[in-house]
Amino acid sequence: MLGDAARCAPVIAWSLAQKLEWLARTGRHNDWITAPDHRTFLEASFAAFGESGRRVLFVLRLDEEILATMLSSLDDVRLECFMNVSHPAYGTLSPAQVLREQVLQWAYERGLDCDLRLATSASRRSGATASCRRPIT
Repeated sequence: MLGDAARCAPVIAWSLAQKLEWLARTGRHNDWITAPDHRTFLEASFAAFGESGRRVLFVLRLDEEILATMLSSLDDVRLECFMNVSHPAYGTLSPAQVLREQVLQWAYERGLDCDLRLATSASRRSGATASCRRPIT
């Protein structure tokens, strides 16, 4: 787990490059990820958090090669995961899923709630204990 801006910057750059490649490969588009200031925002967010929480980056490596990353926010009661990326050359091994499972175990061992953000993907629903069809107001 990385938490300081200097160590995170190259991993953020790698993660965004992989995400942009994935978007191109799958024919998808995301205005936020492709925004010119997105990388700067992510890098700055590691220095901006304070007592109420911080940004952390989980990294799965094989030797020194990055296989997957998960960008998250962390506070005293929860871990909020919002960008999971994997190396395309290892796609058949599902490194992002392996990392997700390790991160969820890490959070569980610390008594943290886990928020996988809004999504409809089966991989996010499969580990849920409850869900709802509309936001709670």
